[in-house]
Amino acid sequence: MNTVIQRFCGFYNQTLSTKLSGWNHKNVFHEAMRLYENEHKKTFSHVRAWQVVKDSPK
Repeated sequence: MNTVIQRFCGFYNQTLSTKLSGWNHKNVFHEAMRLYENEHKKTFSHVRAWQVVKDSPK
């Protein structure tokens, strides 16, 4: 599960660093979900776990 979450974090951070003007975290999250689904051909199923660890120190 950790590897899957790290992959999603990569998409999220990439989207966050290039976000469009006026975008909030919800927009960034949905775009990261779209990128993950396009790359892996399945939905990211560990959203709740990601929400818990996303702001935790590594």
